[in-house]
Amino acid sequence: MTGTRYGRPDSAGRRQPRWLLAGMAANTLVTLVGTGWLVMTGHAAQADLVQVHDAASRLHTDLLVCDLQDAAGESALIQRRTASARRSTSDFLWNAAARMPLVGHPVRTLQGAAVAADELARTVLLPLTDALPAPPSSASARAGS
Repeated sequence: MTGTRYGRPDSAGRRQPRWLLAGMAANTLVTLVGTGWLVMTGHAAQADLVQVHDAASRLHTDLLVCDLQDAAGESALIQRRTASARRSTSDFLWNAAARMPLVGHPVRTLQGAAVAADELARTVLLPLTDALPAPPSSASARAGS
């Protein structure tokens, strides 16, 4: 008799599709969770970089009008946001996705933008902000009058 073993139906034939389905379901779940993570952190990084763009415009204006206190605040905001964008796009899922065909190019582009913005904030903006003279505080302004 085919499909029987010692007079009983062969159960291995029925279990194989269950294991196959379970494996496919697990693979799909892992793929969906990974994709969701990339989308969520990608949107967070994009939001950080948009805030950096806006803060850079305000920083430019603050420097033109010599508003050093607001310039220092904008500089600090830019440094926090660029570091956040870099962290959001540098975990192992992002690095794995960057090596994949089709989706790898946009992933690498966002990673590169986050890294470049963070490097500029740390190597250019931080020394620039440190070189600015300290804004006069209300205590030193009163002492001088």
